[in-house]
Amino acid sequence: MKMFRFAVFLAAAVLTPTFLAASEFAGTWKRDPAKGSLSPAPTLTIEQRGNGWVMKWSTAAEVQDVVFDGKDHPSPPRQVFESSIFTRVEQSKVEQIGKRGGEVVGKNTLTISPDGKELHQITNGRYANGQPYQNESYWTRVGARTADDPFIGTWKDDPTRMKIGVPVIYTISDTENGIQLKTSIGLAYTATFDGKPYPTSGVAAGTTVTAERVDPHTIRAVLKRKDGSVSRVSTLSVSGNTLTEKNDITDQNGVELKAVSIFDRQ
Repeated sequence: MKMFRFAVFLAAAVLTPTFLAASEFAGTWKRDPAKGSLSPAPTLTIEQRGNGWVMKWSTAAEVQDVVFDGKDHPSPPRQVFESSIFTRVEQSKVEQIGKRGGEVVGKNTLTISPDGKELHQITNGRYANGQPYQNESYWTRVGARTADDPFIGTWKDDPTRMKIGVPVIYTISDTENGIQLKTSIGLAYTATFDGKPYPTSGVAAGTTVTAERVDPHTIRAVLKRKDGSVSRVSTLSVSGNTLTEKNDITDQNGVELKAVSIFDRQ
């Protein structure tokens, strides 16, 4: 009996450093929308096509065809919606009803300011993982207005005025020589710090992730697409109760974007 108790004590002593000692990353983190940065600021270009539009984003390879006919049309891949119905409510206001699997899951409202210099976007709905969202963004016109339609032109995002109605939450757990990351916006993975690829879920930007423990305060994760190209290099660093995420993003057009997000420990 004494030998058995000693063996149990020894096993606990050996396992404690690996499984019970939480890293600085472990816990729940809430993003502070008032902090962080995005460079360069994304742009949206709206061009006339027949009785509708073509919408092009600087951060996406695909374009959105907009037809104001009250019918359901497919959305580009990797968007929140699988299909959309666009309605021209008035000259300066457009509504987009988004669907997945034939079910309405969200709505976007685009409104032009009276002076024609600002585009205001309100979005609400739920992601594929069921997480609700409610966001506001503001875009300023680049250059002078050149068409009768006030939406036509190029618009630059103003990230400092973005409003996030539903907070972005990261939940991080320690695993044996690795990390488990779950986010409220869908991304989730469990990876070991061994340089090998592990599957991700919830995002179209990457299907595998390779994780590296740079030092006790820093983790680097590389997300790759199915074709092996790098979509995102994410560096997470902890200082006290602050988690900083730096993302180097490359879209399928080769356009590069740098994003910094700040999270507070909950």
